Amino acid sequence: MKIAFITTGLDTGGAEVFLIDLLKSLKASGVDPLVISLTGKGVHHDGIVEIGVPVIALEGYNALMLPLLKKRVLKEVKRFAPDLIQGWMYHGNYIASDVGARLGVPVAWSVHHSVSDISKEKPVLRLLLGGSKKRSSEARFIQYCSQVSRTQHERIGFDATRGRIIPNGFDCDKFSPDEWKRATARRRLGVVAEHFLIAHIGRYHPMKDHANFLRAARQALDVDDRFRFFLIGPEVDAYNAELVHLRRELGIEYAVHFLGLRNDVDRLMHAFDLVSTSSAWGEAFPIVLGEAMACGIPCTATAIGDCHYLIGETGSIVPPRDPEALASAWVELMLEDATDRRTRSQAARKRILENFSIDAIAEQFLALYRDTLPAAKGDASHQHVKYS
Repeated sequence: MKIAFITTGLDTGGAEVFLIDLLKSLKASGVDPLVISLTGKGVHHDGIVEIGVPVIALEGYNALMLPLLKKRVLKEVKRFAPDLIQGWMYHGNYIASDVGARLGVPVAWSVHHSVSDISKEKPVLRLLLGGSKKRSSEARFIQYCSQVSRTQHERIGFDATRGRIIPNGFDCDKFSPDEWKRATARRRLGVVAEHFLIAHIGRYHPMKDHANFLRAARQALDVDDRFRFFLIGPEVDAYNAELVHLRRELGIEYAVHFLGLRNDVDRLMHAFDLVSTSSAWGEAFPIVLGEAMACGIPCTATAIGDCHYLIGETGSIVPPRDPEALASAWVELMLEDATDRRTRSQAARKRILENFSIDAIAEQFLALYRDTLPAAKGDASHQHVKYS
């Protein structure tokens, strides 16, 4: 089975991380994949190449150059001659449909975003969503990573007959409890045993609501001075004037650290006692929470997307834009006794193992692909044309 994945890009993000893990599992199952990145190599290019999947990175292009992108992608997909084209994120989905229509190859879409309030999205994305809903019936199926995401997209006009929910999957070998890694990571971060470490991992964007997180940090420190906060992600660093100013204004410089973009999050993860999101909108099924839970780290999240479904009873869900509620959830988890905390940690990992392991999730994709391809072969309007 040859599948061409057309992705918006390979920069830092949950959808990109999930793509790597999915490709690895699909390849082990006998799938022959190709990845075409519309916006260059990004930080995950080398990771995909290392697992033996070829990547065509369209350097010098951007997602606004749709006509040129379509022409180049058409050429590369035609050469690869796939059985199916899998779009990945909005721009990838849109171009996948164009290319699939030109070559007579069946197309699938993958959506990794929620749209609780479309007015908050950038104008370009709103325009793309409008075009996508008109073309959504062209996809053989649309994989949504969360129920909330599916409901929201179908509400704005995406074809309801095409929707399928497959949540993100997690590599439970790469992310697993490890006391030696925990001690090493905490030593690198310069903390002591009594410090309670909370991490926020995500790019700097209004939807992530870093200000909410920092204000909650102030309130939590007012209750217990042992909290230490580490914020990781692109533009979440000492050069971010807004974050640095707010941290200073709140008087929490001693306890809040901006680490910026890191390529060692899988190792640093073990240092943390809690991983938290603080998003105001846009989340669907956050990868970082599942990775933390696979390591046995409890999580707290705002009630956006399918966070509650992911976390279950192993952590806490609080309203968005409510720093007091977020801080209270952190304090409650911090003050648990050792036995309860150990039970919670074990429950978090068990939930990922039983419901969201990457191999089980990849099998759900394979099942959809197997169902799709025989149907496509019997459809004269979508005959697969082989090219030399």
